[in-house]
Amino acid sequence: MPQRLLVILLVAALSLVVVAGQAVAAEPAKQDTIVLSVTGTGRVAVAPDTAAVTLGVTTTARTAQEAQQENTRLVASVIKAIVALGIPRENLQTVEFSVWPIYEEPIKGPDKAKIVGYRVNNNIRVTVDDPGKIGAVLDAGFAAGANQSHGIHFFKKNDAAERALALQNAVKEARAKAEVVARALGAKIVGIAAVRVENVYGPVPLRYSAQKVGAGEAGAIIEPGQVEVTASVAIDYKLGF
Repeated sequence: MPQRLLVILLVAALSLVVVAGQAVAAEPAKQDTIVLSVTGTGRVAVAPDTAAVTLGVTTTARTAQEAQQENTRLVASVIKAIVALGIPRENLQTVEFSVWPIYEEPIKGPDKAKIVGYRVNNNIRVTVDDPGKIGAVLDAGFAAGANQSHGIHFFKKNDAAERALALQNAVKEARAKAEVVARALGAKIVGIAAVRVENVYGPVPLRYSAQKVGAGEAGAIIEPGQVEVTASVAIDYKLGF
């Protein structure tokens, strides 16, 4: 092989070695990463602008017809009293109506059970645009013949803004948790692997129940206060070392 050609080949080979070495040196070292899963919860307090209460009328009689007739009379009286407060009729809704037999006690067996009467129950949900009126609704309903109340629910009609803010707060809490853990491990957050919105809850209802208020007793005092909108998220963060 001519000497000139040999020199050219040696120079070319050395050049390839140098270029390959530079490429290896330029390639960044791979970073070790792990995934950290955290959760966050956000809460937003809001003043309610609407309230709902369920009033019930329960009657018993020897026959189903008699129990239903008495129930119908009392329910009509309750509706009239509530409408007289200025609450539109369309804000009243029947949510349960039932008729049940009453058996003689003790029951010795299904074949020997004797029906001694009937119980009729009619529950009406009343929705008011002014939460401050809910006490007056209870008073008027009980005075007119209602003998049960199955709960009060305070809420805001449009709580989209509060739900969005609760989600933002949940994400902030999750991020804060991840940063604390990352610092403790000597790592840093380098990315997000996954995000899951677990729950977004509207205002939590106030549980309230009562039996019929007797004549002369003080009226119901119900304070709307504030209700809470909550949201929770689960986020998988990538940590680099």
